[in-house]
Amino acid sequence: MLTDTKLLEDGLAVVTLSGSLVEASATHNLSQTLRHLYDQGRRGILLDLSKVKRLNMAGLAALVELAARNPKCDLGFCAMPQKSLNFLRKSGLDRGLKIFTSVEEARHHLSFRPHALTNTRVVLLCAGKGSRVAPLTEIAPKPMLNLAGRPCMHRIIDHLAQFGLRDVLLNPGHLGHQIVDYFQGTKIPDTHITFVNEGGWKDGSWTAEPIGSASTLKRMQECNAAFDSDIVVLCGDALIDIDIAEMMREHRASGADATIATQSVPETDVHKYGIIETSPTKTITRFVEKPKPGVTDSRLANTGIYIFKPKVLALISNASGLDIACDLLPAIMRSGGKMHAYTQPFSWIDIGCGRDYAKAVEKCLRGEAHFAAPIGQEIRPGVWAMPGAVVSPRAKITGVCHIGANARIEAGAQLDNFCSIGAGAVVEGKTVLRDCIVMPETKIHSGAWAHNMILHSGWAVDHTLADGSLQNRDPLDCVTQLVAEMPLQLQKQA
Repeated sequence: MLTDTKLLEDGLAVVTLSGSLVEASATHNLSQTLRHLYDQGRRGILLDLSKVKRLNMAGLAALVELAARNPKCDLGFCAMPQKSLNFLRKSGLDRGLKIFTSVEEARHHLSFRPHALTNTRVVLLCAGKGSRVAPLTEIAPKPMLNLAGRPCMHRIIDHLAQFGLRDVLLNPGHLGHQIVDYFQGTKIPDTHITFVNEGGWKDGSWTAEPIGSASTLKRMQECNAAFDSDIVVLCGDALIDIDIAEMMREHRASGADATIATQSVPETDVHKYGIIETSPTKTITRFVEKPKPGVTDSRLANTGIYIFKPKVLALISNASGLDIACDLLPAIMRSGGKMHAYTQPFSWIDIGCGRDYAKAVEKCLRGEAHFAAPIGQEIRPGVWAMPGAVVSPRAKITGVCHIGANARIEAGAQLDNFCSIGAGAVVEGKTVLRDCIVMPETKIHSGAWAHNMILHSGWAVDHTLADGSLQNRDPLDCVTQLVAEMPLQLQKQA
């Protein structure tokens, strides 16, 4: 038996078997081939049997055993001789096997989608200060804001992993130590995270030193030679369910130097976004930043999700402060490079301000963001609790609610419509919270009543008004920080 291996651009490997007869003894070399491909990072492997004239029973059994011995690989059997296929089905040995009529059919099957972008690197931008989401971003980076039990950025990483994007570069800046601590302490299976910090510890405190989104990519390439193939770049503060494998396929088919994912926004919202104009073939012809009415007929908004060829980074200097939208994209256009707009619809929940954050939390809790389900145990219909959370049977919870790790909801507390209670928070009895988000380690005292509020010991904001502009943020008397109530010795330990 002869074998020929071909590595495909979509992250799969095809091993073509050829010969007049495949016997059991021949699968030893095949097993070594699979092991070698696995070591190279290939997790989806297709065995092409179209050139095999005959499989004897021992050879067929050996192939079935091969699949059983390699559970970490997704193994597909393509174009199996019909007699062998009939025998498998008749004996029931086809159960659990992935069998396809051709390699092409297997490549487009959903079961191999998780390997589509294996060995492709992704940059998840997370250095920004997030001023429009203040005061929330004064205590946590915007990508680390909790969405029903998991930070936004963790949810994005989970989504990317579905396509084989498991080599992730992060650029922590503002409060970046929280990002580093979280991902160093949280195991994400089969995902490798590299930190390219835009800041660091000085005199016992973290100091952010942001350099700009385009300058970050340039530095990664100049200092680390990070990219040798197409790069996926996106922001860490927006929930998405984009089919990034399809976007990559379209990017490569178009021959573009850069592809930008777009969303069609209402005409009344065009002024909030960077708008993209395109030709009938979806080639980008013009960028219009937050246009006034009548400036453009386009409603395609730039979502901040990009695929770049590495060569475009040579178009910008090594200077700090360069931005993707303001500097890199115009440089590509000036150079005559081709840019493509990906216009397939997808869910995009942008956390641009406090109001957006509250809406995102509510969508997660109500199941409207199907790709960001609540994390934890559903202890009552619509109520999810993380490990260590304690909810009194005499607490009244109507609507949907998420309760963070080690949080406590006491008897007599009332939570209505939608609420999110942060890790370690306490809600005492004789309280009423409706449409509220309680930040971690925050105590709501008896007698409190709050509606449409994001609550912290140092501030309280009405999230229905939190559109990024200056808002009243005076703290409520009935809200304190739990650390302040600890004995002095425990405060020092904390």
